[in-house]
Amino acid sequence: MERYDLARQMELAHFLPLDSPLHRLHPGAKLLVILSGIALLVAARGLSTLGSALVLIVLLIAAARVPLSTPLRGLLRALPWLLVVIVIQVLTAQNGHWGVLYGHLWFLRLRGGQAYLAIQSVLRFSNLILFLVLAITFTDAGELSYGTEALLSPLARVGIPVRGLALTVTIALYFVPLFATEADRIVKSQTSRGADFSSKGSGLIGRVRVYAPLFVPLIVLSLRHAENLARAMEARGYVAGSTRTRLIVHRLRAGSVVASLIAVGLLAASVVDPFSGLDHALRALFT
Repeated sequence: MERYDLARQMELAHFLPLDSPLHRLHPGAKLLVILSGIALLVAARGLSTLGSALVLIVLLIAAARVPLSTPLRGLLRALPWLLVVIVIQVLTAQNGHWGVLYGHLWFLRLRGGQAYLAIQSVLRFSNLILFLVLAITFTDAGELSYGTEALLSPLARVGIPVRGLALTVTIALYFVPLFATEADRIVKSQTSRGADFSSKGSGLIGRVRVYAPLFVPLIVLSLRHAENLARAMEARGYVAGSTRTRLIVHRLRAGSVVASLIAVGLLAASVVDPFSGLDHALRALFT
């Protein structure tokens, strides 16, 4: 039954209630750091920038006092999908047909440009996975809701329902592990009745046919959980758009302001690309 444990397979990491500088940041600053980090890794164009980002992520892991095995475990779980994405990207890239020819097999030719793109893709996706796992470990779902409302609070003056959006983010984050748990329960119950989910079938269509029986009961259970959640919120006096107090009020401190400015500064530096000269030298190694 362990191979059918979908909840365990989908979980890359979970929140760790530690006492670290990253854990003590304001939720708004945490969300700004996370968004800036993701944008930086997506916008980075060279190996030097991505390598520097990897060093920075390792330093952030140390600052968060998170065991290094936690993000590495998340990276290993995503490694098969990561390799597939990288192979597809390298083979279909139009700007990789340059540099020295390393070899060819039938219609496939491996050139220096493709090798450069492969290393770049490995660094980019590995950095993204490590950073996202790190972000999960020092950010609680409730803090994401608080941070979303804090960052979007200026939009409330023009009539945008910021609190409703923040509540939607929180509910979505709580429902993801719930869906995994329910899917795991359905798979185990149908397996005990003779269903075979271990058969891979014939290609993608076969896999869809194998897991198609999960969709209807999963949607029904999701609607049932949503209805129970709505009733619980109504029983507790929740009214959309009303003014509510908070159990925990976060104060914006100097450390959070400094972390936000550093995150925005690093994002701006990635756009300017200060390592362009070093990147040209690295590209020359593949020509």
